Amino acid sequence: VGRRLFHWTANPKLAKSGRFACASCHFEGSEDKQVWHTAEGPRQTPALAGRLAGTQPFNWKGTEGELVGNMRNTIERMGGHGLTGQDEKALELFLLNGLDRAPNPAAGKPLSEAAKRGQQIFFDPLVGCASCHTPPTFTDGKQHQIGTVSSATGGSSVATHCSPGAASTQVEEDAVFDTPSLIGLHATAPYLHDGSAQTLHDVLERTAGTMGNTSHLDGNQRADLIAFLLTL
Repeated sequence: VGRRLFHWTANPKLAKSGRFACASCHFEGSEDKQVWHTAEGPRQTPALAGRLAGTQPFNWKGTEGELVGNMRNTIERMGGHGLTGQDEKALELFLLNGLDRAPNPAAGKPLSEAAKRGQQIFFDPLVGCASCHTPPTFTDGKQHQIGTVSSATGGSSVATHCSPGAASTQVEEDAVFDTPSLIGLHATAPYLHDGSAQTLHDVLERTAGTMGNTSHLDGNQRADLIAFLLTL
């Protein structure tokens, strides 16, 4: 039932006029690489597969402690009437257990020498990556200000769209965002809440002084760190 609901486009309970299904933006649990202008600001579609169980709170601002609450907000934003309790539970179970992560070419293989060096950097407390992106979910479930809101005025080259009911886009100042899981980074570019970082190199450049302490890393060390991140 949950799988059917996830892919059901012509369901007014999920979206107005049958415009969307969950799978419209989250095909096979991934993301459409689009940025949507919402009333809260620009939001990139996040990947779902393998990134939901144990990673609460949910959404880019971390405002929903329960997945079902976040589902209801999304359905309301899409103009849906809302699901019954039974269907709601079925969809939640499918989101948590029925979506397969995108295959990672590095899965099941020994770490490369570069990735091994990057792993040491990632877990170095002086760098601080693992203090927020804590295994096994690679998130701390907290919200942080990392200085990325300046791109809300159009820094992203990713296609942007208006989501249903988004009458305007607010300018976000001093905004904090939920720590996203790093699972599946190899398949989830672009990055950051507004999709303004096309590569992980861009992420590290943009947040060198605000997300951990990576400003002292040279080019080779950043490449090693990225080599490790792409194995997650």
